Amino acid sequence: MTAFDETGADELAVVDEGGEVIGLITEAHVTRRYAEELEKARRELTGETV
Repeated sequence: MTAFDETGADELAVVDEGGEVIGLITEAHVTRRYAEELEKARRELTGETV
């Protein structure tokens, strides 16, 4: 999220160790995954089951 905030971009390139672009990731995807992980942690803390 920091990279998106710093660049103002909606998409960022994903690169391998050699700097070759191997894909793109969107801010929307990162935000959605972050929210999913927060919800998962909340359920674990409260003992909820899915």
